[in-house]
Amino acid sequence: MKAILQASKFEFFKTNFHNSGLIDVLLDIIKSGTDVHLDLREYAFNILSNICCGNRDNQKEFRRKGGIELLKVCLAYSEVEQSGNASTFVLSVIDCLSSSVFGNKRSELHFLDIEGVYILLDLAETCEESLRRVCLSAICTILENPKSFQYFVEWSSGKTTINASQLLIRLYKEEDKRFGVDVENGML
Repeated sequence: MKAILQASKFEFFKTNFHNSGLIDVLLDIIKSGTDVHLDLREYAFNILSNICCGNRDNQKEFRRKGGIELLKVCLAYSEVEQSGNASTFVLSVIDCLSSSVFGNKRSELHFLDIEGVYILLDLAETCEESLRRVCLSAICTILENPKSFQYFVEWSSGKTTINASQLLIRLYKEEDKRFGVDVENGML
């Protein structure tokens, strides 16, 4: 897997292995769940991210093979078992989301249709600090799509019943507190 991961960074690899069935194999590894060690699933997402980055044909195949649905399932942070490093696994899933979905209109629309914005907001609410910025970056990127706004407005937390705007304000306040920014009466 490590050799394929290194090779997947080269443009030659991306184009020559387009119809080789590699995407099928990588998706099968990820779908195996706990039958396959978390590190191998992480490598599979990293390879998928590399071969989809800037390659429309691979992005299209990834979408057609059910890769976007698999991204949504794996972004459910509470679903990750602890057989490896869960943080780096989720990071690889977000990286794959960025490379295989963002910037591709059809893939973005599909991600919106399967309520991917809700999953990203849920993740932002529950993830650890080390993942929060990357997750917020993914939310900002998908919100550049005008059709995503309705999902942002409709979301409410299953844990605390706050809405998306309230979540972002809470996260902003937590960052201020973490960095020692004093706010008196709403003024810096």
